[in-house]
Formats: sequence, structure tokens, C-alpha cells
Amino acid sequence: MLCAKGLRSNVCTGDSGYPAICRDEDAYQTSIHLPAAYRPSYDLLCGIVSWSGGDGDCEVDENGTLKSPRKPAVFTKVSYFSAWIYYNLQKLQLESYFLCDNLQYVKQSEVCDFNRDCSDGSDEFNCTIVVSSTPSIRTSVASSSISDDLSGLESFTFTTDAANGSWWTSTFTSTERSSNNTTYSNLII
Repeated sequence: MLCAKGLRSNVCTGDSGYPAICRDEDAYQTSIHLPAAYRPSYDLLCGIVSWSGGDGDCEVDENGTLKSPRKPAVFTKVSYFSAWIYYNLQKLQLESYFLCDNLQYVKQSEVCDFNRDCSDGSDEFNCTIVVSSTPSIRTSVASSSISDDLSGLESFTFTTDAANGSWWTSTFTSTERSSNNTTYSNLII
């Protein structure tokens, strides 16, 4: 449970089950330089209304001002249940939809399409990218190396999602060859 009160509003009788939204100022400050489409959501579900002080808490005068001072209300603390919520949402995954790491749903057809449809970009992680006539390779934000699937190529180009959400295209050229290995320059993007 957590107690809180709004600056301009109050919890009233009948509000049980409604969301309490909190602003994530850290996410806002760290992403202000990003284009709007790449910024994370700043508003988070932090609580669910459980109860408040009483019936008279929401009475207003003719000017719309609360008659009694705002009192804190009691909310269910959502962060306490985040693992349970995530687990159950994964079990209920909708057919033809992809569940993003941030619990957002996007159409399955939008996964690995070089467009960031999940606000966290997870629909573009671990995508198979076909390079020329070589076998396909797998890459992700967490990966900065390419397997030996590309041995024998003089060079190749691929595009991947970088950690900051920007798209990068990199061209790699072979610099060293041995019987089973080819080393490529510029492998870290």
C-alpha cells in the first residue's frame, strides 16, 4: 500500500479500482534530447485506488474548490506486483500480436520490420537479417559481434537498432583470413 494525495484532485467515493498515475521525471530528463517517437512514456501506473477518508472529501463549493482539505488516499502499490503482472500478461499473449518487453502489444507483422513499434524497441531485437547470399545472422542491441556464418565474404552491410534507439548501418570488410575464421573490421557499432 502507499498513501498519496494530488495537488489538484482528490479520491472520492466510488473511485476504487481507478489508476493512480505518477510522472517518471528521470525518464523525462534523460530522454529530452530524443525525438518524440523514441522517448519512453513518462507517466507510469504507480497505484490503484483502494480507499480514501470519507464521503465529504469530494464536495466542492460554487467555484469548484474542495470544501474540506485534501487528505491522502490509500493505493495498492503496483510496483510490488510488477513481476506477477508481467508473468500473467505473457501467459495471456494475444494471437497475432507481439508482447514488447515493456508490456505493450504490437501486431506480429510489425516485428523485425526496421520500424520501432514498441516504445522500448524490443520488437526489433534478435531479428534475423539476411545478408547477400550468406546464411542469415542474428543480431541484437546486446550483441556486438557476428558469428562465423559470414566467413568467406569480402564485405557485408547490415542495419541494426543501437542501444539509444537509433538505426545504424555498418559495412564490414575482411581484414584477416584463416582456414575457419574471417576477422572483420568495425565490428562494434
